[in-house]
Amino acid sequence: MTDSIVTIDCHYGGPGYASAYLIAENGRAAFVDTNTAHALPYLLGALDDAGIARDAVDYIIVTHIHLDHAGGAAPLMKACPNATLICHPRAARHLANPRRLVAAVKQVYGSEVFERLYGTIEPIDETRIRSVADEETMTFGTRTWRFIHTLGHASHHICIHDSASNGVFTGDSFGLFYDWMTIDPAKPFIMCLSTPTEFDAPEARKAVERLLALNAGSAYIGHFGELHPDTLRLMDVGYMNI
Repeated sequence: MTDSIVTIDCHYGGPGYASAYLIAENGRAAFVDTNTAHALPYLLGALDDAGIARDAVDYIIVTHIHLDHAGGAAPLMKACPNATLICHPRAARHLANPRRLVAAVKQVYGSEVFERLYGTIEPIDETRIRSVADEETMTFGTRTWRFIHTLGHASHHICIHDSASNGVFTGDSFGLFYDWMTIDPAKPFIMCLSTPTEFDAPEARKAVERLLALNAGSAYIGHFGELHPDTLRLMDVGYMNI
């Protein structure tokens, strides 16, 4: 398989609603976001399709700890024994000890819905977790990743610029984009994603401005898939009517 970025449909809420990503290079791999534990077969299936062994996964990056992005981190880490988990400094302690995170989510959704959507959230060995600073860089094969702290949607959110693709993995900072919700292609329907507990509108605007300033060729978003250059050129920070 040639080196590539693969969009993984995690089937959260049905097909086409939530995505994770596999970055493959020279027989090694990294994931960006994991969705929930229920997405594990899709994540590992993408790895198998790429012909990459599970012990060749070097990194699992979570853009933030909301469970539709990080709920599958523990089982994926278990399946990929050599992987290091990359996250925001504020996220690290919750991934190592998810008790407070689980309690907060259950308070919002209730135990019954929580169990159906997310199942059991297990802790991750803190020795396998690495937090990254704002503007920190690291290499993966021939590419350089630049990590950007993007607050607003969550106080523990990061985005990742990938030098090889000139793409940016935006998590939920760009909001939600589904082709089928766009009526006029000249005005793509991109909706801000707020959260029940800690949404910060001014910081969310700053995050979008900062990401647009990267002049990336593509945006790999959490809901759903890759935004191509034509769509990016139509984006306006004003789309977030907040």
